[in-house]
Amino acid sequence: MRSKISEGMVGATAAKTSVSEGFQSGGMLGVESAAAEYAPGNASTKSKYVNEINVNKVTGAVTYKVRGNADNGIPPPLNDKTIILTPNINKVGLAATSVGPIDWACGSATTVTASGRLFGAITAGDLPPKYAPAECR
Repeated sequence: MRSKISEGMVGATAAKTSVSEGFQSGGMLGVESAAAEYAPGNASTKSKYVNEINVNKVTGAVTYKVRGNADNGIPPPLNDKTIILTPNINKVGLAATSVGPIDWACGSATTVTASGRLFGAITAGDLPPKYAPAECR
């Protein structure tokens, strides 16, 4: 089960790249552009294990909504549960004055790993941690 959810995380990679490149080239306006590509409710990111991937235009956080149904082996109660990847620069959330490479904090219903790494900007999702990749527990 965890491997299927981890496979779905691959879809979030393109959104993370869009946020990172957008921020590096255009600051917070670049993040807004990335968010426009991955707007809430979009159907373009849907796949076998993913209902949706979207980007928050204010924080740059990438939300992965799990697709749970009887056909893909992910239990239906997990449908639309989330993992949220929050960008940080120097352990702080993105800001217009931020400079440096982006590191990502990952949160399921818990954020133990990201908290242990002292990320300042962490957003928890609601996927039970036992189903999340290790990085997101």
